[in-house]
Amino acid sequence: PENPAHMYIGPMACGSTVVASQELLEKQVYTQYQHTAGLDMESYAVVYAANHASDPKPIPIIAKSVCDFANNAKSDDYQHFAVYSSCEFAKFLYEKVLPMGEDDEAV
Repeated sequence: PENPAHMYIGPMACGSTVVASQELLEKQVYTQYQHTAGLDMESYAVVYAANHASDPKPIPIIAKSVCDFANNAKSDDYQHFAVYSSCEFAKFLYEKVLPMGEDDEAV
């Protein structure tokens, strides 16, 4: 109750290196992309693989939950909740938002 969950849908910066500095995040990301929802490293490989796949290319959809703020107070305390909430949101997308029609083929 003291920390209710919120959903924010927006652009996410991703890259191949770990960023653990708020100053770097503000200089390199937020000054260029003010509406960035977050920064993630793991999704970089998913998007890279989708962009370099053979035809028909898959469309990557990334559902991530925040469990730290890329600063010195980084902690794994909320990782289990982040995993759970990301999975539940992806399940919701799959079951309710992205259902295939009868004429669509599974890829």
